[in-house]
Amino acid sequence: MSRCEVAVLIRPRKGDFFYDTRDDISMMEVDIRVAIEEGADGIVFGCLKEEQGKLGVDMPTTKHLVDWVAMQAHRVHGRHIPVTFHRAFDLVDDPREALQRLCNLGVERILTSGQAKSALEGREVIAELERCAQELSKAETANRTRVQVGRWSPRPTPREPAH
Repeated sequence: MSRCEVAVLIRPRKGDFFYDTRDDISMMEVDIRVAIEEGADGIVFGCLKEEQGKLGVDMPTTKHLVDWVAMQAHRVHGRHIPVTFHRAFDLVDDPREALQRLCNLGVERILTSGQAKSALEGREVIAELERCAQELSKAETANRTRVQVGRWSPRPTPREPAH
């Protein structure tokens, strides 16, 4: 039987995705450390910040947490553990810029519905993000990780119940 991978969602509290207090960051660091020590295969979080009237990725906090994941993963397991940016991504004002910034920080996956209520409704944005991610990965250097944006797939048609 194959092993199912577990990615742990890190959120210090419910509500918004603005984690600008030392308490929030400290709690996220502890949760990341514990998740990695307990065998998490991936870490998932999303941090936003408003700058000049635009909502985007909180670069300093995201960079700090990506680096923290790398440090803890190396300390505990001596290996890389991927980071995923969660659906806070759907709130940013410029998803293409956010994608590029996250790629530059080493984030490997983004959870998104294409800034819509559903992936079906956001499929055009998702397709555009996939194209952008492919362009970024072609231009990346050998030591940079590839960004993967989840692909939308149609809901399977329900089968008729057996009689």
